[in-house]
Amino acid sequence: MDIDKFLLHLIILLIPGFFGVVISRRYKSIGKSKKILDSWFDIIEIIAYTVLSCLFYDLVVGIINNYSKSDIEFVFFKITSEDQIFSNAQFLFLTIINYVFGIISAYFYNYKLAYKFGRLIKITKHFGEEDVWSLFHSTKEIDYIYLRDHKTGLTYYGFIELFSDSGEKREVVLGDVSVYKTDGGSHLYDVPKVYLSRDEYDITIELPIENNEKKEEENE
Repeated sequence: MDIDKFLLHLIILLIPGFFGVVISRRYKSIGKSKKILDSWFDIIEIIAYTVLSCLFYDLVVGIINNYSKSDIEFVFFKITSEDQIFSNAQFLFLTIINYVFGIISAYFYNYKLAYKFGRLIKITKHFGEEDVWSLFHSTKEIDYIYLRDHKTGLTYYGFIELFSDSGEKREVVLGDVSVYKTDGGSHLYDVPKVYLSRDEYDITIELPIENNEKKEEENE
């Protein structure tokens, strides 16, 4: 096989894994710079997704063949084969598998499940690789919050609808918002939504007392 055909063959084989990595990066709460695939580690990750999806596909096919006496073709050996490539059906199923793998990977990352398990068995005290901004917004107990804008001297009371990734400017969209003066606490007005974009040191987020009481009631 000449070099051009080999590269084309390799690219087609790695497309499902590439799709899985892109989906994973898209859903992870990470900075935009980290969502770009531009390193050898990213290539290794794509290969890993491809290999794992092929192994999972072959595992399912093996079970089906064993119980239904079918003769569905396996795909793992095609990764190293120079003259074989995925069929259309295999390509579709591998892409779906990688999509699911990407979502699972993002879920584990965003909710820091690996770190939670590590803290459970006392091998680490870290909460995750990203900053506390992401950890705070990923906490399920958080509902309504007070957001104090030090730049304007206003305080916003509402629930968080959207928030920016780590490493970016602090952007947040609040819904069902009441706006107050921070000094004195006088109520100014109510709006359905508020979008704020501030530097990280320009805002403070606080939880109302009812959130803490609700959490204590759930723990009892």
